[in-house]
Amino acid sequence: MVNFVLADAVMNAIEANPAQHDQAWWAEKTPCGTTMCFAGWTVTVAGAKLVWSKDQESTSLCIDSEGKEHYIEVYAEGLLELSPAESLKLFYSCDNFEELREALEEMKEASAELVGV
Repeated sequence: MVNFVLADAVMNAIEANPAQHDQAWWAEKTPCGTTMCFAGWTVTVAGAKLVWSKDQESTSLCIDSEGKEHYIEVYAEGLLELSPAESLKLFYSCDNFEELREALEEMKEASAELVGV
């Protein structure tokens, strides 16, 4: 089942920092700071640090609190406890904040039906 506590925390972080949200990149340096997609936000909200190579403007890597390196996509999928289909929807099919909100609401409704709530 999706970790909705973390997913909601990520959505709150994105909503509070909309200029730093961009679904096109896991994480990217811009003249205005770093932008991240939902997966990038997930790993940073969970405490991971982004890994930047010299002169690199985007990254797909992070390091967790124990110093282990991960691909952002894979680590976020595990943290959020997503199925491959859920990961595909949140990381590749949603282009903006509202689409992410709608996708998560659908997942919450489907989860509630599974547990009979």
